[in-house]
Amino acid sequence: MKKVLLIILSAFLLYGYLGQINLKSLLTILSGSLFTLFVSKLRLKYLYFAKYVVVALSLLMSLVLPFFPNLFEVPIVPHAVATISVCSILLFLGCCFMDERGILKSCLPLIVVYLSSAVNLFSVGKLPLIKPLCLAGIAYFYTLGSTKRLACLILFAVFLGIFLWMGDFNVFGERPSLSQSQKVFLFFASFCLFSLSFFLFVRTKDENPAILLFFFGMLSVVFDVILLTGLGFGCGLFKEKNILATILIISAGPIMKRETELI
Repeated sequence: MKKVLLIILSAFLLYGYLGQINLKSLLTILSGSLFTLFVSKLRLKYLYFAKYVVVALSLLMSLVLPFFPNLFEVPIVPHAVATISVCSILLFLGCCFMDERGILKSCLPLIVVYLSSAVNLFSVGKLPLIKPLCLAGIAYFYTLGSTKRLACLILFAVFLGIFLWMGDFNVFGERPSLSQSQKVFLFFASFCLFSLSFFLFVRTKDENPAILLFFFGMLSVVFDVILLTGLGFGCGLFKEKNILATILIISAGPIMKRETELI
């Protein structure tokens, strides 16, 4: 029942972003559902393995790609860089331990991951994708009571905002034209998914990576929906449907396991 509910809500959310029913959108929803089911069959230990691999790739790209600008001319490279950068933040926060182990051990890795992702997204012209991830991270650490990480992420967001303002970057994009049905699907699906993730988080009250990953992923989606529908910021996930589908696959897949498998 839980799998069916998650797949239906995820399909509603994808439809809200896609805005139309055609062969391409149906294939996107179908493939996203199949990949989510595939991820649900994997053991949770692979989340930690994926975390280190994806974070390492993101760090490597932020160090190497500025010296090879010709790579960006390959059509698939910007999308791959943006997807890996977003997933590095998603997996790092979802699979990190919440104990306060000193300012360096608690905050330095967090800032490095966010900074490398911001550099990568800036390099491929997709820096607005960092907005919902920053807001979600702040709400995430506030909910978890991780004050040191919360303070560091707020400072990072402030400095990033000052940098964007001084550089006169257009991080808001054109106001998208959304139909009434799109708005209904976006609000309904995103807040239902977030409510489910918050319920699971409050009920378990532990550091289970599947639940934390689901909680942070749905926070990111909710903030993007608020920025999109409420404030009209059209440069987030609205133009990156594949990244949205990846977030849903990584976040919702592990939570589909049975209760005994989530421990």
